[in-house]
Amino acid sequence: MNQRSGTPSAISKVHAATIQKTDCCSLCSNEHSIDICDTFKKITVNSRYAKAKQLGLCFLCLKRGHRTTNCKSDSSKWCECKGKHHPLMHSKDKESKENSTEEAANKTTTDQAIAGSSKRSEEPRTVAKCEVPSTPTVASKQVLLATAIVEMVGAGGVKHNCRALLNSGAMANFVSESMCDILSLPKSCANVPIVGVNGTKMNAMFKINATVKSKTTDYESSIDYLVVPRVTGALPSLKLNSKNWPIPTELQLADPKFFIPSRIDILLGAEVFFDLLQVGKIRMSTELPILQESRLGWPIYNVRSVTGVQNCHASSSNQYNEQLNDLMKRFWMIDEQIKDQLEGDECESHFISTYFRGEDGRYVVKLPFRKDAGELGDSRTQAEKRFKALEARLEKYPDTKQKYKGFIYEFISLGHARIL
Repeated sequence: MNQRSGTPSAISKVHAATIQKTDCCSLCSNEHSIDICDTFKKITVNSRYAKAKQLGLCFLCLKRGHRTTNCKSDSSKWCECKGKHHPLMHSKDKESKENSTEEAANKTTTDQAIAGSSKRSEEPRTVAKCEVPSTPTVASKQVLLATAIVEMVGAGGVKHNCRALLNSGAMANFVSESMCDILSLPKSCANVPIVGVNGTKMNAMFKINATVKSKTTDYESSIDYLVVPRVTGALPSLKLNSKNWPIPTELQLADPKFFIPSRIDILLGAEVFFDLLQVGKIRMSTELPILQESRLGWPIYNVRSVTGVQNCHASSSNQYNEQLNDLMKRFWMIDEQIKDQLEGDECESHFISTYFRGEDGRYVVKLPFRKDAGELGDSRTQAEKRFKALEARLEKYPDTKQKYKGFIYEFISLGHARIL
């Protein structure tokens, strides 16, 4: 009690406790933070990134509970490179890796390529890697195939320019579907198997007969062409620099733009190939192609050394064989199912028991009727109502009524109906 005021005084008590907070290492579970952990420091930077991601640590402060983008730690504690990561997460040997020799790069393993993807975001990162054997660049050989610009006569005698490939190794002539649509010529069924390199197979389902005419001579020929989706790829594979080739200016080239990659519309095979050739031949030099005289002009062909050839027009794939095997497998499965269903089929037994051969040689069989067909029900009343409604309507149109009566009498006379 307060003696001066005579009133009781309130007594308050405050209890304070001091607890020493110690950080527990997420890696080794000892009483220290992970940034001073010897175990964490001994592993590589890439392994530190992996461990931090596994333990859910922030890459800036190496603590749990938030993402790196939401970290509010003091920027003065960031790495000296100004990157948004802890100093322990900085790769000191990054510069030496970027300046490594080509031989060392070729020996890089897949694990190192994956680890390299964890470097800081502002530096170039390896997204995809393709290792190519380090071999000296040598001149490849590009085969320059003989091509010619010809005229194809389509429907109505309309002429269309197209680019032809002259190929003595083909046993048939081919036309692309796009060119076939332009010609608008009638198709006929063919179903001819076409076998290519490595035994690849496809079927040409249609063929057309078209007339091809030369643009330089009076040659023309009417032959059959198998219709295929595409004859081949663009030829030549690469654009050629023919400015310095000593091509005689007085010659009429079969394909004036032979050096520019373009699509092939038709292929002229051995059926007409040797008939097109003539005796003239000009060899410009040992390193340049040959000019060959033909009824289509002077096509250019041979082997010329060029670098960087990217395409080779030869196919070696098992895709068509796999598709054919799958198709045959499905066919036999369906056939087996049909056989199972037909074992107890009544159609065959009905045919055997009811058929006979008429005097004219035709086979006659009795129409089968379902034995379990239900009754029609009470439809007479409804039929009579419709018939009377029809009579009332025909009374309004005498001409139509007369034609209707004539049709009914003819129907009865032919035996298709009878009066009940």
